[in-house]
Amino acid sequence: MKWYMKQETGAGKDLFTVYNACCDPVYRLAGDMQILGGKVRLCDEENREVARITHMGLAGISRYTIVIGVKECARILQNLASSKTPYRLRGVDWRLRGDVSMRSFDIVDANDAIVMSHGRCWEACGESFAIDVENTANDLLCICIAAVIDSSALAGAAVALPVS
Repeated sequence: MKWYMKQETGAGKDLFTVYNACCDPVYRLAGDMQILGGKVRLCDEENREVARITHMGLAGISRYTIVIGVKECARILQNLASSKTPYRLRGVDWRLRGDVSMRSFDIVDANDAIVMSHGRCWEACGESFAIDVENTANDLLCICIAAVIDSSALAGAAVALPVS
């Protein structure tokens, strides 16, 4: 499924709004990512929590836990001092491939099959991150992983590109 995740810049606790391929808002990521930890909720249009991301650690070295429903689905270990693997996924047999600092990356499984593709784009929703998830069963988890990386990735010189 194709998703567009737009970073919110206004005051408040909203971090991202997630749009479907028709640019209709479907999810909202809101919460606090404080220095030593925090919690972000992925909520649907009716403000029901569908996933939760908890964060523990310091800037550059952190652990994020993604819970969907009542089940812990994945952990992301972040070490921005590591130039080779600044993010490691745990709890799933997936890995990141590409340039996360430029926010142009894929998630692939153990057989190198693409689980999710991610990149900056310019779409009807405005400047956003395009997320293409191969299996709709992975939508919520992939949106959460993308939100963690997009909210904490080093600012690169990436520029939004038109989507055809």
